[in-house]
Amino acid sequence: MIAFEGLKREEEANLFVTINHEQKSVPRTLLDELDADLKWGSTNPTERLAAMAARIVQTLTEEVGGPLFRRVIAQGIQGDEVMCLTMPELKGGIIRSHLIGSLAQKRKLFVSGPLTGDSDLATVKRASATISAFLQNIRAANPARWDQGREGDLSINVGLRALLLLFSALISHAATKKKNFDARNAEPKEIIDAALQFSQPLLKYLTTEPSGTFRDRFGKKLGSGGPPTYFYELCQIIHSADTEFCPDGLSEYIASKDNERIEAAKKTLSFIESRATDLIFDHFKKIHGEKYWVHVGTREMKVKAYDRQQSEEPDKQLDLEVYLDFIDKKKIVEKPENWEVFKKYFNIPLRGEKGQAKNLRWMDRLNELRRVVAHSHSKRAFTKEDLDFLEWIRGEFEKKLLES
Repeated sequence: MIAFEGLKREEEANLFVTINHEQKSVPRTLLDELDADLKWGSTNPTERLAAMAARIVQTLTEEVGGPLFRRVIAQGIQGDEVMCLTMPELKGGIIRSHLIGSLAQKRKLFVSGPLTGDSDLATVKRASATISAFLQNIRAANPARWDQGREGDLSINVGLRALLLLFSALISHAATKKKNFDARNAEPKEIIDAALQFSQPLLKYLTTEPSGTFRDRFGKKLGSGGPPTYFYELCQIIHSADTEFCPDGLSEYIASKDNERIEAAKKTLSFIESRATDLIFDHFKKIHGEKYWVHVGTREMKVKAYDRQQSEEPDKQLDLEVYLDFIDKKKIVEKPENWEVFKKYFNIPLRGEKGQAKNLRWMDRLNELRRVVAHSHSKRAFTKEDLDFLEWIRGEFEKKLLES
């Protein structure tokens, strides 16, 4: 072992990295921790930003009782379900949030952010205090979820990076909505108050949303696209209550997400109709064999189905039952002589509806929604309630299939 005395802290850090780098690769976490000293006071804007971000993370992790106290994995320490945050992710989150500044002119110019102070040290103190206060309010909305770490799906790397982006977006929104509010000249408490004024829908959501549905929304394995997706989901909660809160990219994200839901809705309609057709006609074929069609429905139904079949080219014609309307299949299911056979699949009360002798109103609504797809030129389009209904009914129908 070789020891050096009288070296400055920055020189010690530089020497440590040089020796270890030539001997073996230095862990990323350790390099990021050393940025706080190694790059402190650098005239290079990129290095300056990195050094401040690293020191802010260090300050937050050392704040006894703070939201990140004992939550960040240090070099040489084994993480766990609660201590699951990492220096590289948090440091990168602070940099990308632009809270303490950003880079311009091909990364040659440092531009101040809303939490930038009069000096780099002042920036660290100001940003640490403000970020800690913001995260403390997030934590207070649901302490149990926050303190669960990975299991809570909130105080995790992707969640913290998204929250930092959200904090920046809230500050920007406050600047456009509040008179005489300038974050760069405001005290930390003023900034927090302004951000919290517009984040109430999210705080309420965090307080009241059950763990299961929260996990469905935020607990997915989001990969490299995680922070932006998590961020837009947080933004959407606020946007639903305040449409003026619309950070860059949110409108496009919502439109993309709606398109995905619409495609899923179309697949749901096709799945339920196809499965219902199989359930009904497999039963009749099993009992009546090749003469099953004689015993199905009314004369009017069968004539209509036959006419539709014959309008197709001979090589494209399908079985007659395919040409029945979905509402015709409902009529077949609910006939007294058929109900006992089919009720185990189709007896589904609507949400909030008291059970009836035959709970088939969902089939009427499904039939209406089929017209949205069948007549794509129409001005009629799926509403949010329609999409919610289709997601729900698919789950209920699949549950019936599994139980039968």
